[in-house]
Amino acid sequence: MMEAVLLLSGEVGYRGLALADVADRAGIEVEESSSDFPDLASCFAAAYEAEAEALAAALVQLAAAAGDWRRGFRAAITALFRFAAEYPATTKALFREVHVAGGAALARRDEIVDRLSTLIERSWRASFPELPEPSPVAASFVVGVIEGVLRGRLLRGGDIDRDQLVSELMFLIVGSFMGSDAAREELDR
Repeated sequence: MMEAVLLLSGEVGYRGLALADVADRAGIEVEESSSDFPDLASCFAAAYEAEAEALAAALVQLAAAAGDWRRGFRAAITALFRFAAEYPATTKALFREVHVAGGAALARRDEIVDRLSTLIERSWRASFPELPEPSPVAASFVVGVIEGVLRGRLLRGGDIDRDQLVSELMFLIVGSFMGSDAAREELDR
């Protein structure tokens, strides 16, 4: 059920779904699903939480394993865009349809975004204690920009030069934390 609700939400949109559609896609009777998920909103919220948490954990792990803040960020963004290319319907559900679903799923999204923003800021401070403090909104800006790019450009389809897009995003990210000189280096990578 949880996989089916994300796929269908990404394919046809959350507004166009009923719990019966999800049960049918999952190959079960809607009566069977009602013991776990009494309505579409609870099914989507559970699916969103499981998938978004797994994706966030994988990205954080990749970033931590890269060895330094900038390489880690680049690795995480690259992996996120790879995920979006490989799982477009799930990506649409996670980054666009969660706003339509609202309720518990959107509240969970806000918690995950806040947690990722805090991790980004702490990681940066640990990596660069000698540099001045970044803007208080820098980490939230970074997460919002990445989310906006996924919702806007990647989810529309079409050919996208992911390497160029990652470099442009890294320019914005590094610039937000380290200034324009450091940011320019990212465009040449």
